[in-house]
Amino acid sequence: MKCRLIDESEVQDVLRSGRINQRKSNPKANPCPVVVREKKTDDNQTVRVVYGKCPGKNKIITVIDLDTNYNCHCD
Repeated sequence: MKCRLIDESEVQDVLRSGRINQRKSNPKANPCPVVVREKKTDDNQTVRVVYGKCPGKNKIITVIDLDTNYNCHCD
């Protein structure tokens, strides 16, 4: 997220009020259904949050900016 200039408050906002992308989501995924939410942030990024809707808690799989292709490397 740091490389893509997306902070935790933006992720929380997308999770709270982003629209669900039905085409990218997989409600039948096992063991946790996969939900994809997207939203334009206050700083004009289109952010996608992919998470597993697991019993008792959600597990974030990835967070990306759909408008920019960052050259990020995981350390």
